[in-house]
Amino acid sequence: MNNYRVRISNDSLNGYSSRVLTSGLDISQYERNPVVLYMHRRGEVIGYMTNLRKERGEVTGEIVFDEASELSLRCKKQWEKGSLKAVSAGIEIGEVSDEAQLMLPGQENPTVTK
Repeated sequence: MNNYRVRISNDSLNGYSSRVLTSGLDISQYERNPVVLYMHRRGEVIGYMTNLRKERGEVTGEIVFDEASELSLRCKKQWEKGSLKAVSAGIEIGEVSDEAQLMLPGQENPTVTK
């Protein structure tokens, strides 16, 4: 099985015109069971993450498609072909801030700090 290093989250502006501070992310719960779900759907596990790292303003990991289902096999093939090329973190927001020093140009929504 191949591992593919992916960025799970970083400090930059995201597609929701917000951002999540890496320093505020607690990944300890995820480290205990680092499953990769298809489209955030519980029960549709397509693999898992290994070698999780939280450094330099980003969280990365190596995605491993477990190949235990047709869906996982399809996703792995799509990843290798380039039609599937991103992951999305499912986070629970603990705190946000709209302090000016935490906002980036073009940011319209508060910064997730925890």
